[in-house]
Order: sequence, then structure tokens, then C-alpha cells
Amino acid sequence: MINEQLVRIILGELNRIEKEYQFSQGMILSEDDLKCHLFSKLRALLPQAEPTFNPEVFGSCLHAEVKFFDEEELLTIRPDISIIDPRHLSIYHSVEFEVKRGKAKYNNYSSKCFEVGGSAIVVELKFCRDHNGISDAELSAYKDDLEKINRLQKIVCSRSNGHDKIYGIFAVFNKTNIGAEKVASLKTGYDTLPDIHLVYATGNVDFKGVNPNILNSGYLVDQATIC
Repeated sequence: MINEQLVRIILGELNRIEKEYQFSQGMILSEDDLKCHLFSKLRALLPQAEPTFNPEVFGSCLHAEVKFFDEEELLTIRPDISIIDPRHLSIYHSVEFEVKRGKAKYNNYSSKCFEVGGSAIVVELKFCRDHNGISDAELSAYKDDLEKINRLQKIVCSRSNGHDKIYGIFAVFNKTNIGAEKVASLKTGYDTLPDIHLVYATGNVDFKGVNPNILNSGYLVDQATIC
């Protein structure tokens, strides 16, 4: 279930969102908007009630803001969206166990009060709303986030002795198309890594010729900004 085929499906949904965004350029105002649009599309495609590690409990494949363990077993890595195999999810106890005096016992789980094993797909989303496009500072932050995904991949591979893996998707949505070449240069550095997919998308908003000091459709009475 967690495989390259599912990754391709997610990439296809991101492409659909880009086309919708170019048609409706006011549909994405924030990174959370972007996350909600993708989450909604994936929810329609993925099962929401599958047996978990404890078969009497059913769970979803799709989750948001789930924390993963870092190298020090601290919960510091938190992708925007995660797709897991519910068979490796327990809401009662750890999915790891130890044997003492001939008896097996599940370990205590972490403060998040659930635990997940197995392979996963993680999606990190970025939205550049600035009319000047993607800055060098944002590009530097993108590099840090890509490295976070790469770290998580190494952690999971090491802890599972190569049995489990993390597929990473990093998607940058740009309101304009300014700075696209910066992401393209970043992408070349990750094209050789088979399990990290860097996606660039644009709303193609063009601020040229727009004069905010001129009303083009009459006057609005008692108009006030609310957010």
C-alpha cells in the first residue's frame, strides 16, 4: 500500500491543485489552505477505516501534523501530511515489545499516545505568497526542510534494518512564477535521490499593471478589512 504507485497518485493530485489554482487564483491564501486542499483530495482516495495493529480498532491512512522520532528519539520531525499503513498503528501501546523472563510485553508509548511503525509517505508543503516571488531566505529554508525529510528517511531505514522506508514529497506552490529558477536549481540536487520528489507549482499571478490606488468597478460602501 505504501509504495511508489501511491506516491505517483499524490503527485497527480498536486498537479490537479496547481491547475485549479491557476484558474481560481484566490483559492490558496495560506500554507494551511494548501494543506486542506491536498488533504481533501487524498481523503477521497484513501481508505478511512482499516484494521489497525489492534484489529478491533479501525484507523485512517491519512493524517496531518504527526510527529516522528529524531535521532535522539525525540518527537521533533513533523511533516504536514503523513500517509501510513494502519496495520502498524496502535492507539493502545507501543508497536515495539521486549521479552523479560520469558514473557513478551509491549513497551510504553510516547506522550503523543499512539505509535506507528512500518513505511510511510510524508508530504511537506510550502506556499510563497509574496508578490516578489521566492527569496534566497525561503530557498535556504526549503533546503533545511528537504534535509529534514532526508534525515527521517535515514532514521527509519536504520531502525528497521532496511525493512521500512519513508517516501518524501516536497511541494512548493508559488503565487507568482518569480523565483522558479531557484527551485529548479534546488531540484537538480535531489533528482538523484529516488525517494524524494520535489514539486514546483505556480498560480501564475501577475502583479504588473495592477494599480491598487484605482478602483475599477465603482465604490464599496462601508467596506472594512476583517482579516
